[in-house]
Amino acid sequence: MCSGKFYSIKEVIKNLNNITGTEMTLNINTDYIRKNDVSSLSGCTHRLNKLIDYTPKYSLNDTLRWMYQNKKAN
Repeated sequence: MCSGKFYSIKEVIKNLNNITGTEMTLNINTDYIRKNDVSSLSGCTHRLNKLIDYTPKYSLNDTLRWMYQNKKAN
């Protein structure tokens, strides 16, 4: 399943920085980027919505916060 929304790695890191109160940075090693790699990937919810009336309950930020809080608890 998907949310139907696209998030960049930079957006995910920005959200994580806000949640954790830290300042992570993104370093890209271009030696590992292949020219045929997918540069962006997202999903479409139209077909799923027709079948089961699917609507995501949680935002990306809610999910990241939940994952971080549960990791801290373990």
